[in-house]
Amino acid sequence: MSGAEKLFDAITEVREELIDEALDYRFARRKAIHWQRYAALAACLALVVYIGYLAANLRMGGMNAAGNDGSNSAVAGDAADAGDSTGAAPEDGNTADGAMPPPNDAGGGTGEAAPAHGSTVPALSLAEEDSGVTAVRTLTLEFASDGAVYATDVYTLTNAGTEPVTVTLTFDGADVSCTVDGAAEESGAHVSLLRAGAGAEVVLHSTAAVEDGMLALASPENLTVAESVLMLQNLPEGLVVSGTEPFDRIVQE
Repeated sequence: MSGAEKLFDAITEVREELIDEALDYRFARRKAIHWQRYAALAACLALVVYIGYLAANLRMGGMNAAGNDGSNSAVAGDAADAGDSTGAAPEDGNTADGAMPPPNDAGGGTGEAAPAHGSTVPALSLAEEDSGVTAVRTLTLEFASDGAVYATDVYTLTNAGTEPVTVTLTFDGADVSCTVDGAAEESGAHVSLLRAGAGAEVVLHSTAAVEDGMLALASPENLTVAESVLMLQNLPEGLVVSGTEPFDRIVQE
């Protein structure tokens, strides 16, 4: 060993064989981690989760759309049912707050029927034309809480001509009862008003049901109604009664 080497050993106190051993040391190779494989698996997992999320959202969106359509239809249906039940009248129409809907063409003695909506309260008519018989009419409608309408239609007939006359009474409806001067009669019954000024009292009893918030009144045919009154009892709010033009007065009780 040279003097320089001895001096180096003395200063560093590191033996030469240790230095040689350190120079020749080979670090063990660390096992490689295949991170690409794990990255691919993570990407696949993320894709699966994302697809599931989209599918769930699409399904919920379809259910909400269907629910909204159904609810909107139901609301529209309810709104329409509400409009019918309140008896929405035309723009110029009046309701049950004290006035009746606008008159129609079914005037007294004109022979024209009431509008074809809702159920119809029948009227008394004569089979003969130009009989010269006049009538004073009082129609009373009583509205029950169950929706039924009870009609009492009283006609006081008078032979306004100068000759004796016989007339034939007609009315429509299976549930209509008729009395002439207190005696029961059917449609087609003959009533003889023998002399001028003679009269008879005819009463029709019928039952109707309100349909779509409306009730129609029929008008007499071949019968001149000189005076008429419509009496309304317990008229429900919002109900529309049509065919009121033949009546000179409308009274609510």
